[in-house]
Amino acid sequence: MKSIISDPTYQIESEIGSGGGGIVYKAWHVRLQKHVVIKELKRGSDNDIETQRNEVEALKNVKSPYLPQVLDFITENGRVFTVMEFIEGESLDKLLERGRRFSQQQVVKWYAQLASALEVIHKKNIAHRDIKPANIMLLPNGDVCLIDFNAALVGGNDVRLISRSLGYASPEQYEIYERYKKRYNAPIHFGSSSVEVQASGGTGTEVLRDDDKTEIVGKDSQMTEVLSDAEDSQRTELLAPPPTAGIDWKRSDIYSLGATMYHLLSGIHPPERARDVVPIAQVGDFSEGIVYIIERSMRLDPAERFESAEMLADALRNIHKLDSRWRILQAKKVAAAIILPLAFALFAGTTLYGHSVMAQEKEERYYKAVYEIINGSDAQGAFHEALAIFEDRIDPYRAMAERLWNDGEIEACRDYIESNLGNIAKFQTIPEAKRSFGDIYYILGNCYYYWPGNPDYSNAAGNFGIAVQFVRDNPIYYRDYAIALARTGKIDEAKRVLEKAQVLDLAEDSLNLLEGELFFAMQEYEKAIDCLIRVIDMTNDDYVRYRAYHTCDEIFKLQGQPERSVSLLSDGLNRIPVNRVAEMTERLADAYVKCGEYDKAIALFEQLAKESVPQFHILQNLAILLQNQGYYDRAAAVLDTMADLFPNDYRVPMRKAFLEADRQSKIKNENRDYSLVKKYYEIASELYRSTVKPGESDPEMQQLELIIQQLKANKWID
Repeated sequence: MKSIISDPTYQIESEIGSGGGGIVYKAWHVRLQKHVVIKELKRGSDNDIETQRNEVEALKNVKSPYLPQVLDFITENGRVFTVMEFIEGESLDKLLERGRRFSQQQVVKWYAQLASALEVIHKKNIAHRDIKPANIMLLPNGDVCLIDFNAALVGGNDVRLISRSLGYASPEQYEIYERYKKRYNAPIHFGSSSVEVQASGGTGTEVLRDDDKTEIVGKDSQMTEVLSDAEDSQRTELLAPPPTAGIDWKRSDIYSLGATMYHLLSGIHPPERARDVVPIAQVGDFSEGIVYIIERSMRLDPAERFESAEMLADALRNIHKLDSRWRILQAKKVAAAIILPLAFALFAGTTLYGHSVMAQEKEERYYKAVYEIINGSDAQGAFHEALAIFEDRIDPYRAMAERLWNDGEIEACRDYIESNLGNIAKFQTIPEAKRSFGDIYYILGNCYYYWPGNPDYSNAAGNFGIAVQFVRDNPIYYRDYAIALARTGKIDEAKRVLEKAQVLDLAEDSLNLLEGELFFAMQEYEKAIDCLIRVIDMTNDDYVRYRAYHTCDEIFKLQGQPERSVSLLSDGLNRIPVNRVAEMTERLADAYVKCGEYDKAIALFEQLAKESVPQFHILQNLAILLQNQGYYDRAAAVLDTMADLFPNDYRVPMRKAFLEADRQSKIKNENRDYSLVKKYYEIASELYRSTVKPGESDPEMQQLELIIQQLKANKWID
């Protein structure tokens, strides 16, 4: 591509974006030996250029792993360019558009990273002013990076910039937009530019200037406005205060970051007017800490938000302290601080007071470790830390079970609980541990109920039955116990359990779900579907909605109507808990297979293989589909990946043998070579003999042995 600047340091490779704010190029930095982004900015007045230069110089001094490095500012032949580090990854808005959901652990981690980035730039007197999912890149290592400082404001400049990304903009920013909209009447026509801006759609990016010029800068729902003084100093309206005067841009950034996290956590785009935002606590089941932080960040009054990014970052670092159990502990600590000095005065016992303080500190470390099991990046490490502090408490066991379940690792969750039942059993007689004991058995029941490919409803019912003996006041536990009983054919017993759930005021959506399951068990499928569709339409609980989708899909499969599953599940992927998306995606892929839409199924399996923890059956299904469609090289690549991940599983070389046999069968006789089939068969046979128990057999291995016999009979192999 022809170079846009004469400096040989930069080799332009491609144009990667453009808009009213400037053209963006990807380039190779010869000296640094890495890719950079060069942005050509729209030329304004000399004052504008100086402002831009000051902005870049300020940003060059900002260092954070969650911000791109700003490298240079170039002016050449009347053109202006900025140079920044090229960030590999994908913007979060693209993932949201595809229906991607994120776990609370991910969101808390990213929230803390972005708060620390804001802390750094705010200390340099820079506000980003355009925080939204489109300006956050998800990096290959799982971290995030805040990009696009086009709207950033450096303190002391005359230029006043305003970002209005609808839904993410603070109410004080939105008020300015409303002021301009009323001033010009929407659709807005500005001066001689002849540009029409649909003010209510939130689908464009405007640059609004007091000189009546408008630029269109961005794309859907990513609106950025720039307001500056007109060059004509005689215009009377400029005697009024600047439109952005008085805004605390740093607290405005805090609002926008909170609104962005609201979207990532709930899957719901915040409405454009802040007053219409439904509190995060009402749209999902989230921890007390993250609810408090998001809701405080999104307060209508800037004075009620976190005072600074530093305070926000500190709250996220200590998010466990916002949990009610932590506050109870702190209350005890305060009481101890009052009582123990009195005891000290009475008995002159310094040892008593010192030991109490140490005990409180130990409690704090313990509770923080338990919180990290559920929400941290190293759950296993936190589990061992908590047990090292108090080995005689049940909390770490319950927290680890909850974490594995929330992460969607059903097999690992069941294996973990069952391997620790001996340790857990000792807590059943301890009154304060009984609820957690019941919670663990409830999670174990769910593991059996949702066991991949082979649900065990009998074991599920047994574990739910234990759970309700220890947690007698939770109608959800009784609901799921009744459903599991119905699945085992114990309809009358299920109805008796339903009555107990109703006494505990089982919610209407759960009641409809249970009735749908009872109709399903009685094979009254259309009545079941009516109840379940009603649940999908009425509930605000993503997990209840997921249960309804799940059972509807089972009914459609039984009825041989996969097209109904496709229609239903396609709509449901972004309306269920994040830890159930992979399973529902697999169900949708299976429905596509049954409809004969194999390429769509392949695309979904490839998505699962890329985005989730590698699972054998997912990769195997993908390899089989690719082979059946004749995509032999792609199938071989998947099997190579499986060989690296599962080196001792005989099914991998077995599948390689099937693939190679299929590939050779499509070649002319004189060009066929079955030597690889023999090689893979021999590897598979050796692994098979060493892993399969006596008396067990695999029909597919028997089928492969027949193929080998036929190849030998026809002299293709020795």
